[in-house]
Amino acid sequence: METPASNFFQTRFEAAPPLLRGQALRPMSVAEFTEVGELLLLEARRSGCPFWLLDGRADQLREQPALHHWVEDEYLPRVHVALGRPLVVAFLVSAAVWAQLQLQGIAVPTLVPTLSAAFRTAWFTEEAPAQIWLNQFRGAARGSQRPPGSVGGSPPDYAAGPSTRAVRVGK
Repeated sequence: METPASNFFQTRFEAAPPLLRGQALRPMSVAEFTEVGELLLLEARRSGCPFWLLDGRADQLREQPALHHWVEDEYLPRVHVALGRPLVVAFLVSAAVWAQLQLQGIAVPTLVPTLSAAFRTAWFTEEAPAQIWLNQFRGAARGSQRPPGSVGGSPPDYAAGPSTRAVRVGK
C-alpha cells in the first residue's frame, strides 16, 4: 500500500513466522518519525503481528532523549494495548547512533529480574543478531504462546554479544 511515508519509510509483513519489518530510507524529522509510528501501528493491527524488526540505520537524527522516552513511555504501551499482547521490537541503528544512545544511557545493558508484560526492545547494529534475538520470542510464541521472560518463564540471556553490542529491555 502506498502511503505518504513511502518516500522515507517502508514496511513489509512476513507471515511465516510472523514478522513486521520496517526500514528508514533516509533521515526523518520528528514529525515523520511519529508518522512512521502510526503506520507501524496500523500495519500491526492489520496483521496482528507483535514481532518487529525496525531498521533505522539510514536515520542518523535520533539523538533526542525525549523521542526515546515518548517511544517507551507512550507509543509502545499503546501498541501493546492495541495488539492485546506483548510487543517485541529489535531496533537496528548505525554505529554513530549506537554511540550516541550509549552516551545518553539509552542503550546500555540492563539487567532486570522480570521483563515488561507490555513490550521488550533491544538495540543492534547488525541484522543477524537482531534476528536471533527476535526468534527466541517468535519461537516461544509458536510453541507456548508465552514469550521468554513472561510470567512463568525465565528470561533469556541478554548479555551483550560481539555484534549486538548491548540490549535494552523494555520496562
